Amino acid sequence: MHPHRFVELVRTMRVAQKDYFATRTRTALSEAKRLEKKVDARLLQFIHRQQAEQHALFLWEEKGDD
Repeated sequence: MHPHRFVELVRTMRVAQKDYFATRTRTALSEAKRLEKKVDARLLQFIHRQQAEQHALFLWEEKGDD
């Protein structure tokens, strides 16, 4: 996901959260939770990708020590 799209997703999530706290409706709560899950999933994808890249770099550097 492009960083600009992620920022927009987070902004949309924050608007939904504020809407929930202003209205306390089930619909607003459901939307805020849906968007929170989407943000969390994107963050996990990013973290896993970073960890995989770091692991691959470590393995590559380890091979170079021969």
